[in-house]
Amino acid sequence: MMKTRHFKALMKKNWLVWRRTLEASLCELACPMILMGIMCMARALIDPTDIAASSQMSTSVLMAPLAPTATFLPSGDINALLKYY
Repeated sequence: MMKTRHFKALMKKNWLVWRRTLEASLCELACPMILMGIMCMARALIDPTDIAASSQMSTSVLMAPLAPTATFLPSGDINALLKYY
């Protein structure tokens, strides 16, 4: 009983809002239909083409890590760096 009253009140309120804003409600109905019409026309005008699958990378390159040298160290001492490894 209680759920039915709430539902009826909600439907009455929605009907009043819809009736008061008729132009907006018509746009809510018409705009999706117009958009679908445009999409269907575009689909009919454009021929489908198959595009072969391909990689965007020309070649694969394996990069080895650089060995620490004296030129990378501010102090120039490789042994000071290697003791942390």
